[in-house]
Amino acid sequence: MVKGAPFTGEQNDVLGICATGKLYEFSTLKNGDTVEMLWTSTCSGSPGSLQANSTQLSKLFLAQIPDGSRMISGLSL
Repeated sequence: MVKGAPFTGEQNDVLGICATGKLYEFSTLKNGDTVEMLWTSTCSGSPGSLQANSTQLSKLFLAQIPDGSRMISGLSL
């Protein structure tokens, strides 16, 4: 589902990326620590390290959280 590989150094700095759109970060955690972080954006010039459908991946993550849809119902994502 995900073919991306994490960037290193400045390439992985998402500050200021896609000021006119949305930035999506997906992290894999182990014991509360980030093991891997992939990102993408809606800005064509900043595709990021995530090589996957962000909508599909978001739905997969959310489906694993009990009452996840209810918990974010008031958020604009």
